[in-house]
Amino acid sequence: MIGRIVKRVLHRFVRALILNRALTALLVLVVMAGIGFGVYSLVAGSGLQLALPRAAGATSNAAENFLKGNQTYDATLVWDSLNDDSHKRFEAAGGAQAIQAQLNQAKEHGVKIEQIEFIGKHDLPDGTSMQFFLVARQTPLTGSQLEYVPYVFTIDQSGKIANVQ
Repeated sequence: MIGRIVKRVLHRFVRALILNRALTALLVLVVMAGIGFGVYSLVAGSGLQLALPRAAGATSNAAENFLKGNQTYDATLVWDSLNDDSHKRFEAAGGAQAIQAQLNQAKEHGVKIEQIEFIGKHDLPDGTSMQFFLVARQTPLTGSQLEYVPYVFTIDQSGKIANVQ
């Protein structure tokens, strides 16, 4: 049954193409444009880029800055990504100087972040959000092998890090 319907529709389409030169010219033009776009994409080395939908709401670079600070051993980037409550917690332990000392120690021991990959974000009803990253790092224990570590950041309403897990 469906085969007969498809056959009839196809027959009418081909008949319209034969009888109507404007429709034939339009179809040829569309096919040639598609082939041209495909060839251009192959030659240029790019394809059709599709963006995945992202969660609505305010975006924050605090988590990226935190991880970049760890990657470059820059305590200022780490410190600036934290919110006021986190600053208070770290000030009891020595503040930004203590963070820099920890980063220097990690550098001396050969801990090195190789890759930082953003996994996703979820906005919460209270105006905060959770951001998920996967970090590939090398340590003296892993040698040249990468160790993958998940990071979960809680970002407050001001766009700063409230918690790191």
